[in-house]
Amino acid sequence: MQRGTGAKRLLAAGLLAAVMMAAAIPGAHRARADGFGMYPTTIVFRDALRGGDYFQDVGILSDFGIARTYRFEAEGTTAKWVSFADPSARTSVERITAPPHSQANVLVHLTLPQDVANGKYSGVIRAVTTDAGGVTGGNSGSAVNIGGEIPIEVTVTGTQNLSGKLTDIVTKDAEIGTPLKITASVTNSGNVNIRPDINVKIVDTTAVVVGEAGSSDHTIPPNETKQLMVEWDTARQKPGDYKAILVARADKLDLGTREITFRLVPFGALNRSGQLEKIELAAMPRPGELAKFRATFQNTGQIDSKSVFVGELYRDNHLLQQLSSQERFVLVAETVQIDAFATIPGDGTYALRGKVNYEGKETEVKELTFSVGSEDGLSASLMLGLGGGTAAVVVGLGLLVVRRRRGAGSREPAA
Repeated sequence: MQRGTGAKRLLAAGLLAAVMMAAAIPGAHRARADGFGMYPTTIVFRDALRGGDYFQDVGILSDFGIARTYRFEAEGTTAKWVSFADPSARTSVERITAPPHSQANVLVHLTLPQDVANGKYSGVIRAVTTDAGGVTGGNSGSAVNIGGEIPIEVTVTGTQNLSGKLTDIVTKDAEIGTPLKITASVTNSGNVNIRPDINVKIVDTTAVVVGEAGSSDHTIPPNETKQLMVEWDTARQKPGDYKAILVARADKLDLGTREITFRLVPFGALNRSGQLEKIELAAMPRPGELAKFRATFQNTGQIDSKSVFVGELYRDNHLLQQLSSQERFVLVAETVQIDAFATIPGDGTYALRGKVNYEGKETEVKELTFSVGSEDGLSASLMLGLGGGTAAVVVGLGLLVVRRRRGAGSREPAA
């Protein structure tokens, strides 16, 4: 399919913006105008203990117009101690896929053996695209894979340092019958895992204890801070002012004590409000494919809300299908993106009219129009990809280009 002149100009402008942005940032290195980057620039594990497990988040910035899959490798002295894990489940992974013009993350998991000697050790971790995507280098006919690497520094010590601190607690007024949520921020500043034991006592204005809650289900690795949630059942309580006294310990280590006041109010007393800021198309679909729609919703009320995006898809003013997202729990003052999906049956101009339902209330209806299988659809796709994605061109370390010669029988796609 031939691209229209307008679409070509938009693509060229987007790529030029990407190059200029990368060039403007000190220390940025570029392999191509297509944006790729990794962070942080260096991974450092200080005072690591033999037998310990340590994690470090690594980000992949992939500003390509298509989803790209990256495999991970480790080299150097530290390679045999390094594996990679999913950031949420912390289960082992060997590769991740980054959506078009987006970001993906992986955890570097360092496991030190019991017999390693004290000292400093080094290595690198590397992320490389698993296919060349039809890109060739120069006149050589070689396939080009984009990748990058980050150096690792590990200092092994034989001294166990058990250290940590309760840095903050947060809560807000609650309606009777809804759980009071208290968030405790705990930092592990030592070199071994800690398992905080959180205990909360609720007292009224006469200092009488009216309830207790606790949590001990979380492990915090060294050099990490986690927000630990404690919930207190407010059913059968009376409206009024209360105080929460939170004590945090990890074995014999006293992490600290904090107090915070809050108010219980009758059910329905807190204002529920929200705003649907926009609806956008996450990626331009082809006929017969699923379209991914993304609604940006802000909870502007005084209470956390369960929120669902619902919409209707039209073509030429004829209703094709109704769609609904999964329920999303949105905190007070939080802005979230809620995704919903619909199948695009064929070429044409479409309109999606949608709103967000939250706790029995609804936002105003917004409309998104787009075309599929036309010059306009191509332009819209490029604008979605390049308009906001060029900022993800760079960060961090030097990029590297891995060239693989195509030999006889190569399975790599031709350019």
